[in-house]
Amino acid sequence: MFHRGLFATPDRCGPGPGREEPPMTDHSRRLFRWSGLHGVRSDVLESPEAPADWHGLISVSRTPEESSVIGPWTGDGLGPYRAWSVPGPLAPDLVGVLAGFLEPLRAAGISVLAVSTHDTDWLLVEEGRADAAEAAWIATGVEVVDGIVAP
Repeated sequence: MFHRGLFATPDRCGPGPGREEPPMTDHSRRLFRWSGLHGVRSDVLESPEAPADWHGLISVSRTPEESSVIGPWTGDGLGPYRAWSVPGPLAPDLVGVLAGFLEPLRAAGISVLAVSTHDTDWLLVEEGRADAAEAAWIATGVEVVDGIVAP
């Protein structure tokens, strides 16, 4: 399957002679903004249950050295963070989508925590830098729209 890259233009890439390009959503130009604050904890031994009214990200990662949980901000651990997600689902062979969203933040000196799920990518930025992150994305042509409201 052919996928147009993040910075592809018709003169730089295409499906090739005699092949038709399938329609595709441009995942690289839009982010969903999620309300609600997120936090990161590393002292959690069990997977937390999602609060019934939570519509944000909950992610559990484990390695031999640590476990980390991203979820609603409780006042403990790292945070608070604001969260954005890339409209998905994203095909697993897409290249450069996440990098395209990270580059404006790198240029603006904004730290980001990126998390990939089965269907999409999430970007978390410290709450105090959230407006600057959105300004950096908007300056590069990214549309930021409201996602589902999380309490």
